[in-house]
Amino acid sequence: MRTKLALLSSLLVKLGLAVVLHAQPPQLINDQNKFFDQNISEDKKDTISIDPLYTFEAQTPPPPETIPINNTFNFPSRSKASDYKATDYRLVGLPGAINQSVKDFLSGELNKNWQVYWDNGKASRKQDDYLITFDNSAMFQFSTGRAFWMIHKGPVSINKSAVPLGLNANQEFVIRVHRGWNLITNPFNRSISWVLVQAQNGITEQINEYKGSSGYFASSTFEPYIGYYYFETQFNPLPLKIPYAYYFLNSLASESDRTGWRVNLALTTGEFGDRANSFGIARDASLGLDRFDFRKPRAIAATPTVEFKRSQWDAHYNTFATDIRPEFEKSESWDFEVRTPQCEASQLTFAGIGKIPGEFEVYLIDAGRARTSNLREDSLYRFTPVAELSKFRVVVGKKETVQEQLNLVALPKSFALGPNYPNPFLSVAKSPASGGGSPTTTISVEVPIASEVKLKIYNLLGAEVKTLYEGVIEAGRYWFNWDGRNALGENVATGVYLYRLGTSTGVSLLGKMILLR
Repeated sequence: MRTKLALLSSLLVKLGLAVVLHAQPPQLINDQNKFFDQNISEDKKDTISIDPLYTFEAQTPPPPETIPINNTFNFPSRSKASDYKATDYRLVGLPGAINQSVKDFLSGELNKNWQVYWDNGKASRKQDDYLITFDNSAMFQFSTGRAFWMIHKGPVSINKSAVPLGLNANQEFVIRVHRGWNLITNPFNRSISWVLVQAQNGITEQINEYKGSSGYFASSTFEPYIGYYYFETQFNPLPLKIPYAYYFLNSLASESDRTGWRVNLALTTGEFGDRANSFGIARDASLGLDRFDFRKPRAIAATPTVEFKRSQWDAHYNTFATDIRPEFEKSESWDFEVRTPQCEASQLTFAGIGKIPGEFEVYLIDAGRARTSNLREDSLYRFTPVAELSKFRVVVGKKETVQEQLNLVALPKSFALGPNYPNPFLSVAKSPASGGGSPTTTISVEVPIASEVKLKIYNLLGAEVKTLYEGVIEAGRYWFNWDGRNALGENVATGVYLYRLGTSTGVSLLGKMILLR
């Protein structure tokens, strides 16, 4: 015991804290089994309980009146404003209470060299409803704990030697929040544990960091200079309060989840990924909204995303990144949606399937494509969407109950080659980006059993133009796109073209389409 006490005492001294050891009377032992005291005492002492018979009193030094800030926010330097992508944006904030306009730290012209947005928290899928464009008002000042979406041509360096710390009379930072989504930042100039903030304010919500093409991640540490999305559940919320004493507490163990299992669900589409999604089981979870379920932060632009839609939990903010359920005996299922604005080839990855009890089968159901996938055999699922929204279901349970849901999937009864759409279709040269029509045409294929298939484009002379697909595919519905180019990537001429589906079972189906230039 003495060794344990000496080690912790030494640690606190290294952090610059004066340490006093107190023995406690037996009747107070039960009162010491708490996380830590929620308020700073009048003599600026925090009591940290480490043993029923002993406590440390760590006296914090007086806070400085000002702090230095020194950071470089890295942005790419592109030729034109239109060349920037959603993944180039950053969520940024500054420590202290600088109370100075964002524009004072940026160079060049608004909308040409930089842009800044603030989120007002409104419940809407329309960005114009909740993202407020920089208007030079007071809301666009770097005040205590406030963060912004920012894009800038090239890096932004900020160096100030004396920024007001911004503590209140109780030596606390106060971050004002509103109902819904908030953009916040760490008011300290060093990282602190988010668990400390949760415990101080009696909250369970996580903070979400945006990492460009990798999407959002839940963060366990509250870092300076980084903006985070934080969801406030109360309609008339109290501000978040962070005592100055937390400056000296680097970490604190978070509460365990969590007896159960959890599967991480990631979406990869082109260069973009959405990885901060999960579903699973926890012993203390409920079927409704609880401390294990977290809402999905919204993006700066239309980007690929995985969403658990749960209107029964919250009619207004109904998009969630997690769905954790209580334990079950026979089966449980999770419905989720995937949004792919550009309809690019996509992949779902399920990490953690091995944590699910062995007596349960695990299947992904893609009803729209009439396909199912045994996730124990293959935790990757690839698909090419033909619309922005795709709906999926994961089923976990005993074999007989899972099979009941699989039987509901209406598989094709025969091979089919559908008409291409649109037809006629316009070439890339006349696509919407250049003032024309659709850049591609889509061909649908139905496969009743796992088969080797070939889908090829021919001209009217019978010469092969391009192979759209060749290989084995499972039973289901599929869609393939053609952009009016040949196998060498060259634009083909205006005219009538044929497309043919051939299978290893001898099926041969033919379709006809018209390309315009």
